Amino acid sequence: GSVFTLVLPRDCPEGVRVLESIEESFGQSVSVAEPEARGGRDETGVILLAEDGLDNQRLITHLLRKAGYEIVIANNGQEAIDRFVASPERFDLILMDMQMPVLDGYSATRKIREMGYRVPIIALTAHALDGARKDCLDAGCDEYLTKPIDREKLYHVMEYHIRHGGRRAA
Repeated sequence: GSVFTLVLPRDCPEGVRVLESIEESFGQSVSVAEPEARGGRDETGVILLAEDGLDNQRLITHLLRKAGYEIVIANNGQEAIDRFVASPERFDLILMDMQMPVLDGYSATRKIREMGYRVPIIALTAHALDGARKDCLDAGCDEYLTKPIDREKLYHVMEYHIRHGGRRAA
């Protein structure tokens, strides 16, 4: 859950070119998928958010609604399973907090996979230590994102997995 800031001096040494935008360095446009730029989807994607923290629920729900998604919230892993199994065809993707009461995200993901469902599941965790990503993927998650949430990365990973049916990104 750490955030690091790097401050560089504005005055560059002689001979160093200053880029005014990130697009200039790549020679193309770089953008974040916002509601009207979601690839022309005719319908709203439905995301199951399994998250026990009220503040995280509010933040993630705000980000996803802004990006044009409909959100269904589960407060723990067991609720996530119950909501998903009640209508699995409804959900495009599950965002799964890995540390929750009643049933954690690892166990909930394993149970969903054991039932044969291939819906994309993205792990959300504050654990960024070595091995955390592997643990999430071994449990059956398709990808792993850390908190605090990076909005651009969240949108990118979600869109990738929705389009590619849960296969892991390269």
